[in-house]
Amino acid sequence: MNKDHLISFLAGIVVGTALGVLVGDEDKKRIQKALSKQAERLRRECNPIQESAAKIKQFVKAHLK
Repeated sequence: MNKDHLISFLAGIVVGTALGVLVGDEDKKRIQKALSKQAERLRRECNPIQESAAKIKQFVKAHLK
């Protein structure tokens, strides 16, 4: 697990705990739905970037050796 994933995981734990204590059930469902939509949007945006970075690394390795 890299540093960014660890930070995201810990932030999720803290936010989840705070929501569990402070927010009612209806609000929790609404917030969870919004967070799920945001996470899906970020996955769609980040995957092409990661794939492109991998292709660039492969290209550089192939042409610099």
